[in-house]
Amino acid sequence: MTDRAGEAYVRRYNQALKRLLTAKSGEPLHELSPEMGANITLEHDRPEWHALLDQVDWSTGAVQVAAAAANVGHIEVFNPVSSGLLVVVDTAIVLIPAASTYELQLDPAAAGTPTKNFPVDTRVKTAASQNRIANNVAGVSGVNIAEVQGVVGAQYAAFVFKPVILLPGHHLAIQENSRCDVATSLRGLVPRVRRGIDALLGVARDRGWSYRVTSVRRSYRVQARLFRNYSRYRRAGYSDAQIAQVAGLYHPAAPGRSMHQLGRAADIEFYPTSAQAEAGRIWQSMGGRWGGATDPVHFEA
Repeated sequence: MTDRAGEAYVRRYNQALKRLLTAKSGEPLHELSPEMGANITLEHDRPEWHALLDQVDWSTGAVQVAAAAANVGHIEVFNPVSSGLLVVVDTAIVLIPAASTYELQLDPAAAGTPTKNFPVDTRVKTAASQNRIANNVAGVSGVNIAEVQGVVGAQYAAFVFKPVILLPGHHLAIQENSRCDVATSLRGLVPRVRRGIDALLGVARDRGWSYRVTSVRRSYRVQARLFRNYSRYRRAGYSDAQIAQVAGLYHPAAPGRSMHQLGRAADIEFYPTSAQAEAGRIWQSMGGRWGGATDPVHFEA
């Protein structure tokens, strides 16, 4: 037995053919001429056909979410209840990520003020889908579809997921889970270590170095993920130097054994790069422990 496409489906593609060829007749278009039939390979619709099929290719564009202490950054795409359409999300990218966990959540708690997405086909005037951004969300919610760990210095972090189809009233959000998983504020350090790190950064400023604190206190969850990713590369035969280059991981400790979880360690990048080792030697002279060549950004006590 062979399934046949429904009449509405056939009419839709026939309408696309007629629009493309500017056919005026109200009759179905079965052929272009006696020598040429009208065929469409449905799995390979060309991008310029999408508008003819009443499909709108759209984007949120590059949207910035301002940081807010103790909250979760949030951007969502949603399909308004009254749209009468399906919205498909097939790509989600975080540009210039922080050292945070970014989660792709289906139907989290809605937040923010609606803003229209824009079509990426200049023949189309509007897109039905909208986006909302917020930085006052207390925590992540919804169904986790995918997640990615941001690496400081990377140009982007891309989610890997199958296209998500949103019925009217549903939404999909990227949530930066730094509030729950990673803290980059030195306030996360225990007082004794905080005083030492402040002194080290003071020396850096006196010498004209710049620096960036990339990680201070971590949750067990993040530490487990970092160690798991590191171990996977090691099993694949990568050296520590190669892992640092391709994944930005510097020999993370096993969960439960990391000084980051105790507020006794900070990861700090110093610039110029030649200052990194000098900062490590200064930290050691102050009685601290430095990660050395295998983990040059790591300072603990």
